[in-house]
Amino acid sequence: VFVKLNWSAPRDAAWVLGGSLKCTSSEDVLLLLQSSDRAAHDLTEARRMCEDAAAAGEGGAGVDAAGEPHGFVLALRKWCELQPSREFRCFRGAGGRLLAACQRDRFSHFPELGARRSRDLGLLEAFGRELPSA
Repeated sequence: VFVKLNWSAPRDAAWVLGGSLKCTSSEDVLLLLQSSDRAAHDLTEARRMCEDAAAAGEGGAGVDAAGEPHGFVLALRKWCELQPSREFRCFRGAGGRLLAACQRDRFSHFPELGARRSRDLGLLEAFGRELPSA
């Protein structure tokens, strides 16, 4: 399985599982989370920042419509091998319309993306239409 928390995955701790985030046991999940600085930040600082924003009436990510902080979420997803060049962040507007997309790994250059641009945008737009509106 692939494990992630509300805000991020423990990518910085992949070294404890030989460079992969693939978990095959509950021990792997716990080891990955315990070894991750990102997970520690999500469970301490990110939550505190959301609570501070809610207390100040600012709302923001991590709070619901009533201004209450969301609880922690541990998501376990079926494992699949992803190519870093095929991971994107998508930003949606009203009605789920795709406003923008960028590659997830902002530190790498993937020359093949230029040739696939039109096809990838079409696939991302279609995928966005299938998602429920937020």
